[in-house]
Amino acid sequence: MKNKPKGESSPHSFDYTQRNMKTQEKVLAIDIKAEERNLIGCKALAGMSVTVISQEHQINREFVYTQKKRIAKILEAGERKGETHSVVIDKQMIEKIIVGCMLICKASTEDTQRFLNWIFKAWVSIGKISNTINKAASKANEYNTTIDLSTIKIGANDEIFQGHSPVLVGVDPQTTFTYLLEAADNRDSTTWGYHLLEKEKNQGLHLENTVNDGGTGLRKGIKDAFPDVETQLDTFHTEYDFSKAVLAAERYAYKKIKEEEELRKKCLKKPENSEKYQTVAIQTIESIEVYDNLRVLHFWIMELLQIGGYFYEERIELFQFIIEQIERLPKKNAYLEKALKCFKEKSAEILQFVKKAEALMGRLSVEENIDGAVLQKMWEQLRYSPESAEYNYFEAQIGKSLGTRYEEVHQKWDKMMVNIVRASSMVECINSLIRPYLFLKKAVPSNFLALLQFYFNTRQYRRSRKPERVGKSPLELLTGEISGNPLEILGF
Repeated sequence: MKNKPKGESSPHSFDYTQRNMKTQEKVLAIDIKAEERNLIGCKALAGMSVTVISQEHQINREFVYTQKKRIAKILEAGERKGETHSVVIDKQMIEKIIVGCMLICKASTEDTQRFLNWIFKAWVSIGKISNTINKAASKANEYNTTIDLSTIKIGANDEIFQGHSPVLVGVDPQTTFTYLLEAADNRDSTTWGYHLLEKEKNQGLHLENTVNDGGTGLRKGIKDAFPDVETQLDTFHTEYDFSKAVLAAERYAYKKIKEEEELRKKCLKKPENSEKYQTVAIQTIESIEVYDNLRVLHFWIMELLQIGGYFYEERIELFQFIIEQIERLPKKNAYLEKALKCFKEKSAEILQFVKKAEALMGRLSVEENIDGAVLQKMWEQLRYSPESAEYNYFEAQIGKSLGTRYEEVHQKWDKMMVNIVRASSMVECINSLIRPYLFLKKAVPSNFLALLQFYFNTRQYRRSRKPERVGKSPLELLTGEISGNPLEILGF
């Protein structure tokens, strides 16, 4: 038999060492408590690496596989016995259901009572439901007043009515956080100013810019509360009011077309109606021309109210041209007269967002040492679709001018654009969410509005056109902190 090389162990001694190590590991496994055995089996069954588990608990792989099979058998046996999870309908669960029905399902008090009776065979009085909601509303109001509002600089404000009583609404367009939701006796400037000053005193709210629909009391109240605030007319209402004038002109044109056709048929039987027919035919042609002109002007107005494209002075001149074209029309309906008055008196305020954009571009140009002409091209580029040839033409020029600073400048540009708000669409969205709740009640108490405000601010977005909002609530977007379960915050 050949002598083995020096320092080399025999195969038999190697096997003995391995068997000894396994024996030691098995001895250690015997000392593992039942709770840890179950944990090991659950981890393996959940898909965790067997090697990682064995290293973490200092056991061999065979023991891990054994526990995995044991836990799997226990679960299978439980399923065969028909074991299911149960929900205990106790006092606390009933309170959760009441709050959930009223907020998530928009149910009335009677609907909530009927739901508990039908589904859970639980009879809960109207008084108990009201007391639960009042309890939740009190907690919500306390929580609402603890939120710091000092970071909100732009406000979208509006009024919604419950019967004849107004509800004052204020929303941050950037984070969609509802900072004001108050029932009031009226909507004059004193009322608006009082509620906004209360928010400033208690929560640090101080608006630098506001977007609204032009309500007299609303605008004066905001100005009284924040004298240095910049007020801006909402572009949505401007365009919407003009669209009603276009629609009215269209209906009138169709009416005249129908009237002309009826007279034409009568003329075939009674020629004496021909003179009246000629008059109506001229009116029909005139009404069609008015509608066609208004339709074109409507497209121009929508283009002037878009972000990007024309600059402030250019838009003022084009608005003046549109006003002249409207004044030349032979016939004007009531909606058109109202829109014309608005354009004459408030076109500069409607286009305030363009003026602000130019100021921000000038500041960015100085702070980052960027050629102002490049930023102007970036503003003009926004007028076109990203798929268009014009957009790509501007993109090539911008890329050539910026070179290696392209990504850096675009990031700063995107941050700047967040501060440009041209419409109070967000507050209109909140109004649409409030209306179903208002329709269920003859009168909405202030404490219930506090509960609604809490709900709107703590519910997470499942989807959004802005990816950064998905999976987050307005409260998280405002404060950067995870709000947690709303029911737990309310004490349930």
